[in-house]
Amino acid sequence: MTKATLTEEQWEQLWHALPREFKRRLTAQFELELAQERRLRQQAFYERLRNFAREKGVDWEQLSVEERLEFVRTYRQQLALLDDLFKQHEAPVESALRAAALQRGLNWDRMNDEERLTFVAEWLEE
Repeated sequence: MTKATLTEEQWEQLWHALPREFKRRLTAQFELELAQERRLRQQAFYERLRNFAREKGVDWEQLSVEERLEFVRTYRQQLALLDDLFKQHEAPVESALRAAALQRGLNWDRMNDEERLTFVAEWLEE
C-alpha cells in the first residue's frame, strides 16, 4: 500500500474543505487524544517527582501544598537535571501545563513564578 505525502498547505486546504460537522468530530477526537496524552505525561512527571522526593527522604504524599512548593524551590536545579526530564519533555510538559491552566481560565504567560509553582503543585495533586 502506497502512503500519500501531503504538504502542510495541502493539509490545510483539505481541512478547510471539510464539512463543519466532520471538523467538529475530528476536533473532539483530537481533544480526547490530547487529554489522554496530557494525563500520561502528568502521571509520568508525578511519579518521577515522588521518586526524587523519596530519594531525599521525603514522602511527597504527606507534604502540604506549601511544603511541596518549598521542596520544589529547594531542589529546582536538581529537579531540572533529573534524567534531563525537563530538557527531554520541556515542550510537552509546558504545553500540558498551558492547556491545564487555560482550562481553569488562567493565562500561563501572565502568571509569575510563584503562581506557576502553586498551579503545578495543585495540578499534580489532582
